[in-house]
Amino acid sequence: MSFQIIRYSPKYQNAVVDLWNACNLIVPQNDPIEDIQKKLDFQPELFFIGLLNGQLIGSIMVGYEGHRGWINYLAVLPSFQRRGYGRKLVHKAIVEYSENLKSLLIKIAEARRWSLLTSVRGLETHHAELEKDLSLLERCGLISCKVKYTKHNEYHEYSITKNGQALVRQLTNDA
Repeated sequence: MSFQIIRYSPKYQNAVVDLWNACNLIVPQNDPIEDIQKKLDFQPELFFIGLLNGQLIGSIMVGYEGHRGWINYLAVLPSFQRRGYGRKLVHKAIVEYSENLKSLLIKIAEARRWSLLTSVRGLETHHAELEKDLSLLERCGLISCKVKYTKHNEYHEYSITKNGQALVRQLTNDA
């Protein structure tokens, strides 16, 4: 089976709306056609669909305003869920929109282990944006995290996974 991720094209509009309906992503206060149009007006290059043998089975809408990124309408047809297609859509989003996530992933891969101090003598340290990025990379299966303790400190030790290594190779070969 051939899975490919392409940029959204209006010819897929009905199939995308059907997908979102099948995934229960449509809510009364949001008109999906209007949401698609808004995306086409702002960063249309960050709207992707996943095709399996030509059939639309997934979508992801990504945004980036220079500091933060976000994901909307991440969907995979229920009959194709839990097979890695959603993860592939998210990987595409990381590759396309976020220099911060790319550089963080490469940094972890190069270091082999990368630590973030989370508490010192019982007082929490705050790295909100960094922790969100690390959490996203971990949920996508690109890094793993172990919580470590010393006598007075707690820290999180991150390492790259096989999926993360494959994505880093792709990112560094494309550069």
